[in-house]
Amino acid sequence: MPAEEKKLRLFVCVQPCKGVWAIPWYPMNAPREYDDTLNLRFAEHPGHKTMWGDVPVKDWENRKLRPQIVAKLQDEAGGELLDGEFFDIKNTFDDDAFTCWKQHNRTTNCGDYRSDKKRLVAPTQELRKDIGGGLAKKSPVSTFLCNFCPYQSIVMQRMRADQGEYHFNG
Repeated sequence: MPAEEKKLRLFVCVQPCKGVWAIPWYPMNAPREYDDTLNLRFAEHPGHKTMWGDVPVKDWENRKLRPQIVAKLQDEAGGELLDGEFFDIKNTFDDDAFTCWKQHNRTTNCGDYRSDKKRLVAPTQELRKDIGGGLAKKSPVSTFLCNFCPYQSIVMQRMRADQGEYHFNG
């Protein structure tokens, strides 16, 4: 796979949820304790049988390839994933961010943007202190629900306009 190809990850809860979540890509060889979105997913599925892995975005979005990817997940899950039932493919971060944006009346100036209450943090910080070592340190990566919000594009347009990359009147 070319290094510049965009990827995403699939988080799969084989049992009992039988669901697949598409989550933002994070390097597989990077320290997992800093992977906010994956850690949040694991925290939401304690004790569940889970698996996860990379997939190119273009393959996942391809209607002909997605069933093949799901079939491969089914094989890797030992046939337990579908178990005769349809499973959900979920994109809850996008759904949650869109709901938040609508609750803020589709704002173009969000007062909650990147506030602590919008930070995606797995509820494992106290457990990390018990483990000790480098895990108790604050993550250098901060992922916010705002990263998935339509308002994020307005923020990026303003930032690029401030840098002189183009004109923006928003």
